[in-house]
Amino acid sequence: MDGGLGKWSFHDAGNALRDYVRDRLSGALGISERRVPRNGGADCRRDRSFRRDRSFRRAEPLRAALMRAIGDNSTSADAPLVWDNGYIETKLLSINHICYDSHGRVVTALVYARKDHEGKLPGVLFLCGHEPEGKHSVLYQRVCQLLALRGFVVLCPDTLGQGERAAPAAFKTPTEEHNVVGLKYFAAGRNIASLMTEDALRGLDVLRARAEVDGAKLAVAGNSGGGTLALITALASESVKAAAIGTFVSGFWEIFNSGKRQDAEQIWTGLAGAGFDHADLLMGLIPRPILLLAAEYDYFPFQGTLRTAEITAQAYALAGHPQNFELYHEKTTHTYSDGMAARTAEFFARAFNADITDDTAEPSLVEILPKEALCLTSEGAAKPPAVNLRRELSPEEAGALRALIFKNRGYTAFYPCTAEKGTFRGMAFKRVMWRPCNGVIALATLFNSRGQNSKACLMLWEGGPAACDKHEGVIRETCARGETAAVLDIAGHGLLSPLPVNGMSLTDTLYFLNSWLLMLGDSLAAMRVFSLIRAAEFMKSEFNAKGVEMYTEGLYGLYADYACWAAPELFEGFRGEWNWGLLKTALETENPDQRLWPFVIPGSFAL
Repeated sequence: MDGGLGKWSFHDAGNALRDYVRDRLSGALGISERRVPRNGGADCRRDRSFRRDRSFRRAEPLRAALMRAIGDNSTSADAPLVWDNGYIETKLLSINHICYDSHGRVVTALVYARKDHEGKLPGVLFLCGHEPEGKHSVLYQRVCQLLALRGFVVLCPDTLGQGERAAPAAFKTPTEEHNVVGLKYFAAGRNIASLMTEDALRGLDVLRARAEVDGAKLAVAGNSGGGTLALITALASESVKAAAIGTFVSGFWEIFNSGKRQDAEQIWTGLAGAGFDHADLLMGLIPRPILLLAAEYDYFPFQGTLRTAEITAQAYALAGHPQNFELYHEKTTHTYSDGMAARTAEFFARAFNADITDDTAEPSLVEILPKEALCLTSEGAAKPPAVNLRRELSPEEAGALRALIFKNRGYTAFYPCTAEKGTFRGMAFKRVMWRPCNGVIALATLFNSRGQNSKACLMLWEGGPAACDKHEGVIRETCARGETAAVLDIAGHGLLSPLPVNGMSLTDTLYFLNSWLLMLGDSLAAMRVFSLIRAAEFMKSEFNAKGVEMYTEGLYGLYADYACWAAPELFEGFRGEWNWGLLKTALETENPDQRLWPFVIPGSFAL
């Protein structure tokens, strides 16, 4: 065949990477799909064994795994530095606009309280979901006012990338900013959630320091991304005595199968790989009171929420605190409804033995204020946090990075098979499929492969063999030297590119699959680097190559640089445009290219 390099139908390549990730996730979580549980979610061996094992305890290992996943949070024993920017009043409420310092970051926030309050009140840290307007959005003004009307002091800060902390000149949405900054932190082996958690923990300090707040009665609440952060904050601080976690909790298995893309702060490296799930996160809070809020028509799968709630309720009952866990759900879409706010107030009131003032807490008493009344900074003044990456790794950091490349690979024989033969512009080629490790396939389109005991050149570029016409010159030059030119397709690349997940672009599909590899303690970049290392061994073992070099174009040079660093004995070097130094420069720009996600191994740099 001539010109058929971009076509291949020998194997179900479009589903290969997704099937691999799915199999690993199912193995880590102990999923069995042979039985359909009552709630329609996954059937999990761990869930079933928990029902039999009344001594099931995972709180401390869970906390340790979560803190490893997001990175250590900085804490401070010093009193918080707070700037008081004055008050705004509604008929019943006083709203204090403040800013507070969080480890050098200025956090803008609103504090809601009843004007007629007496004595000290319980405090609620309310964490916003990914509304661009943050604390001054109509939705969160409404929720915070409803909680304050019922007798709580509510602190609502702007999360990074939202409200007055958004950088609209650089990013269109909060999620975009979270993922951009998140990429930089992943490169350093941390998670942007660590920044957000630090800001939230400092918010608890601010609440505790206020004269009208009973510092022994602090709670957190939030929905969507705020629900994520509320859960992490509660796990990170024993000062949180109760939590209301909204429209986030489901189950890893259900979220994966929904094709729902997770934001950077929701990608907890290695947590799923260690066998933990959303239920474990909730059980890590036993015996503290938890209210789980759910929308039945949410894009976070409700059947996963039901499964997680069932397991958590059993755990609380076995621990002797059945009254401290509650699930509340409504037939609504992804939101924090008035009903959820009312149930949150009732739940916290019970947890703190506090009086609530239902008679004056009607939704009709909420007064939505204009943005201008709630903001002090000029729009666009905020900048995303600067991230300075350090290229020089300690011996321990370098060892951990190298381990990620080789970890959990399941070495296997190559099992090569010739899938196709043909010609390309007069040059004969054959295409060989082989296996770098268990469950993973790779392709090598070989030119001049007659086994002359010569060198081999591994070639890697965007598009794989389908783009050979752009690289005909280097292929001919390599063959003219008597060397074998091996044009590679590795996991999720070229002819092995995955089919779209939920209609997403290839970039977003790779982000989705890479995010789950990260959750498993792996990464697409590490998989691909390992495949390159195995490709060198494959060429030496199966085609008697005396030596192996690499030729790359574009970002694919990063994989070659990683491979030469991790296994220098296998390679005679590489020709390419990108290396770690250029990656560091690219990551430190204000808005690095999001296509870099599949090219970065967590921990490649240090902060």
